[in-house]
Amino acid sequence: MADTGTVSTSNGSTKEHDGSFTAKTYKRRWWILLVFSFNNCVQNAMYNTWPPVADALQIGFGWSDSFSAVMLLMYCTAVIMGTFPVMYSIDNIGVRHGMVLSTAVSVLCSALWLVGLPLRQTWLLALGSFLNGLGSTVTSSLPTVISTSWFSVSERTTATSIASMGYLGTAIAFFAGPYISGANVTASEVINKDTLPTEFVDQLQTGVLNILYFMTALTVVGFWFTIIYFPSQPPQCPSKAQTHPRESFWPGMKHLLS
Repeated sequence: MADTGTVSTSNGSTKEHDGSFTAKTYKRRWWILLVFSFNNCVQNAMYNTWPPVADALQIGFGWSDSFSAVMLLMYCTAVIMGTFPVMYSIDNIGVRHGMVLSTAVSVLCSALWLVGLPLRQTWLLALGSFLNGLGSTVTSSLPTVISTSWFSVSERTTATSIASMGYLGTAIAFFAGPYISGANVTASEVINKDTLPTEFVDQLQTGVLNILYFMTALTVVGFWFTIIYFPSQPPQCPSKAQTHPRESFWPGMKHLLS
């Protein structure tokens, strides 16, 4: 009978013996999960940046509700167009390079928004939303990859759940946008927007811009966290199943659709 057992090492990692194979988990897996989940939440918060402040945009910039709809459309179009190419690319370039590109695209999106809003160039804002959609295809596709690559079998359900909590960023954007920035208006103010004082309109414009500064800061933090340490996989597999060769992308797609 093969010898099995679990051994905790001095640096906090865990080794599991199963015959001739030794699985190992590393404490750094929690850093990987934190960085990934943070970037996932930030990109989802950026997706939901504009709808909660639609009324403020209508008063402060004269843009109708269709502007927010177009921003969401650009994001969703990018997700539809980019999901399969991004998944195929990650199989070739690795998770680290995929995450670096994803977070770099988020920073670029924020930069376009910061330039486009004061200039009132909606095409720059729409392009930024499209880029954010492309970047989000990485974080929306990788939760199970992160959990299976870094966590033992007993931890994978929890790790996958945490990695998939991008919707938390969407929820946070609903109150972070209108209330933290001060870009919060009432229905009566929208109806009487032509009679509002200039100081109030200027305050709304500044509030919306502050949201973008806040989002930019988050994207930069996420980018640098990824640059500092985010390898594609650990030095040693966390389970014996990870040692089995994975099926390549196109044969796997054919098998899935057949």
